[in-house]
Amino acid sequence: MKWSSKVNPLRWLDIASVLMACLVAYAMGKDINADLLGYHVYSAHALWTGQYESDFMGTGTQGYLNPVGLLPFYLMLKAGWHSIVIGMLLATVHALNLVFLARLCYRHLFAGASNRLLYTGIAVTLAAVSPVFIAVIGGTFLDATLSVLILGGVALIANALALEKTRGYRFAVAGLLMGLATGLKLTNILYVAATVAALFPLLIRSRSLVPMATYVVAASLGAVATGGYWAVQMYLEFGNPVFPLLNQVFASPDFPPFNLDHDRFKAYGLKDLLILPLRMMQLNSGVYVEIVAPDIRVALLVVLTAAALARLVYEARTGSPSLTLPALTGPVPFIAAFYTFALVAWAMASGNGRYAIPLLLLTGPLLVVVVQQVWRSEKWRVGTLLVVLCMQIGHAAKAGYPRWDAGPWTRNWIDVIAHRDLLDTPYAYLNLNTSNTAYIAPFVAPGSSFMSLVGLDPIDPEGPGGSRAREFIERNRYRLRMLAVFDGSQGNVEDDQALIRYSDSQLSPWGMRVNPGKCTHITVSMAGRDLTPEQLAALRGSRALPRLVFSCELEHGNNSDASTEFERPRIRMAMDNVQRACPLLFPAPGGYPTKVGAVWFRRHNGTDTLLGVMDGRVQYSRYPYGPFAVDLGPVELWESGTSISLKCQRNAKPW
Repeated sequence: MKWSSKVNPLRWLDIASVLMACLVAYAMGKDINADLLGYHVYSAHALWTGQYESDFMGTGTQGYLNPVGLLPFYLMLKAGWHSIVIGMLLATVHALNLVFLARLCYRHLFAGASNRLLYTGIAVTLAAVSPVFIAVIGGTFLDATLSVLILGGVALIANALALEKTRGYRFAVAGLLMGLATGLKLTNILYVAATVAALFPLLIRSRSLVPMATYVVAASLGAVATGGYWAVQMYLEFGNPVFPLLNQVFASPDFPPFNLDHDRFKAYGLKDLLILPLRMMQLNSGVYVEIVAPDIRVALLVVLTAAALARLVYEARTGSPSLTLPALTGPVPFIAAFYTFALVAWAMASGNGRYAIPLLLLTGPLLVVVVQQVWRSEKWRVGTLLVVLCMQIGHAAKAGYPRWDAGPWTRNWIDVIAHRDLLDTPYAYLNLNTSNTAYIAPFVAPGSSFMSLVGLDPIDPEGPGGSRAREFIERNRYRLRMLAVFDGSQGNVEDDQALIRYSDSQLSPWGMRVNPGKCTHITVSMAGRDLTPEQLAALRGSRALPRLVFSCELEHGNNSDASTEFERPRIRMAMDNVQRACPLLFPAPGGYPTKVGAVWFRRHNGTDTLLGVMDGRVQYSRYPYGPFAVDLGPVELWESGTSISLKCQRNAKPW
């Protein structure tokens, strides 16, 4: 993108944006989000080493999302770069969002203002105080990185619309940028759609849709450039180019035939959509992102926009208009329309705040635009904006620590200490935990393989994916090991025996058992090596706390009691009948029923809902927000198909 020399005053704002991002990332600590451990490390490693060809469900369904965008972090990790260096580089990239916003504001949104540099600085600051944006700065989530491409595309289109003669190449480059972001992460397709929707009424007035067609073609090429290779690989391997997504359409035999759709945050209908700005202000987790991330800016934007429109109507009637409305074909209407269309699409499609980072950043500049329309006085405008900024900072500060989780900046982002045998001998590892353990993949012997038998989506030996899983087991028959995690324990003999019993129960349907004489511990730490007792105590409750992964060789045989396998079909029938009785509560088919101790449970994809059987009664719970242990009646009645009164409705939102 070519900017004129008039943009020079922004250089100090650019420097301040980068310094702010680096300082915030450093102060928050090294990012240890659940997805980093869940699939970020493994997916990039599997792509780089070609391990996908030998693995199956190495880290569950998330492991099949396009891993190309995760390669830069992985390569820095493998090269042994200091975690601070990696974090600061990521933070610098994330700061580019603010650099693009500054140019968008200075050149277009406030081009006619006498103090446009002041308004630009306030707008960028109001953008930067988004709690979700702050939480991901310097971390491994792709969303803030890809947001740079989205905002870059918006800025280019705004440039094109500001010219008397539209320059088609700007639409082409904008489409390419947004297409690249979409290929790397499919959730960004909503921004491509919102751009088309926002451009259509603007370009139809000029009687030329060529620029929009140029944009669409370029966006398609961009998506193919970053996502085409992976889509082809998924199609050749599974018959589904977006495996496991949209499997009701592509019907891959290796995953249940339904469209994987996580409804944790998305709006259920018009009411949810309308109260979204108010919900975002709440000091609760799980409102529009997993963490507590209160944001008053969207609600204020709605209120102030309504005030500006009311004033416009009043002054139109009295014949004394004072609002300075932009031309209907300029960049400002495009940005406002893009924001509106994308916000609605985001709320209805996912509602996940990480997927809305471009919108959360644009909220700041749009607030400044609306405040300019509400007040005539420059002092009132600036005063109002400073009050809003202080309110947002103060309210967000009440949420406490902003990251999902974090640890101290250490030499290595992740330290793995394992027995020499695991470093030299390539084994095939079976994950037996709901949480993933394949993050050890880059640190064990090259040629090792991984499959998650349990994970978020346990594999059914007789269901979708079962045949591939059995092929994996048979292919690696003499080099199989299990992986299970100690939850806050120190790995003593009693813990080992408990995990062996648990592992045997998970392995029984596959005709395997643990060889207790061939077990070892793998230490995984995000807080460095050789921690003192005081340092360990300080990390209690954090993901940075070193964890012990228990690993044993496997042998063919069965240590599980026969009653478990006799009971499983009965439990499954009861759970299937519950699902059929309330498809609204359990829209997706449940996974393979798993037994832990005396409790059976089954996870329903995309709903955070668990069906369980305990003490002869069926229950359901929704984690982590509730409700919990809702009693549905005796398992015998559900098993027999006897009609039981069940209040079938969606779970109430946690707010």
